[in-house]
Amino acid sequence: MKNRSEIARSNKRKGKRGEQEVADILTDALGVKFMRVPNSGAMRGIFDGDVMKREQKPTIVDNTILEVKNTENIPIKKWLKQVKSEMADANVKDFILFFKYEHQLYSVVKTDYLAKLLTKAQHNLDINT
Repeated sequence: MKNRSEIARSNKRKGKRGEQEVADILTDALGVKFMRVPNSGAMRGIFDGDVMKREQKPTIVDNTILEVKNTENIPIKKWLKQVKSEMADANVKDFILFFKYEHQLYSVVKTDYLAKLLTKAQHNLDINT
């Protein structure tokens, strides 16, 4: 049976894997390098969220808190409260909350932010067709 210290280390590694997975997905999707925030959670105020851009190129997710939760337990209201606090501290109005459930990655966004992302994507599609 694992003691508390072993469980904490295991959870930390699991969280890092989830953050890296999201960073890799965003890098592939947007063509801009993303990375885990160094010591994520401990650097609040310096870096916000769990994933950030490594490059200064503009992306569709600029000024957005990117928060990752890699757990089977889904306390969504608790997570949203945390993200809203980070948004207020960083003076950011949008977020994407990523979480893994049954080995599948999901995202939560505010509906108005989703509409803004879809509008940008549609505009880009219209320009390229």
